[in-house]
Amino acid sequence: DFNLVEEQIDRLPPHKDTQSAVASLAALKRIFNLHNGWRHKNPDKLAYSFSQVATGAQSHIDQIYVSTPIWAKGQNWDITIPPLMTDHNIITMEFGKPRAP
Repeated sequence: DFNLVEEQIDRLPPHKDTQSAVASLAALKRIFNLHNGWRHKNPDKLAYSFSQVATGAQSHIDQIYVSTPIWAKGQNWDITIPPLMTDHNIITMEFGKPRAP
């Protein structure tokens, strides 16, 4: 839970987050060559991991950031309702060796 989004598409209603926070996250991602795996696989999809009951606002503030080699082997990225009661949905993905049986 980063409590920020990088793109307006990840907020409902759409709006930009604080530019300095977004820039700091972008710098961290650049240093470690990280990707927001779910967003990278779903560039135009509207889906949210957090809902504010009082306002109805939604956001995709939960992400899995991965390196390029891990992203390339990741599959089945999803946002799902967790089995335990929480105010966030969870981001999931499958990762395995490419030649594993």
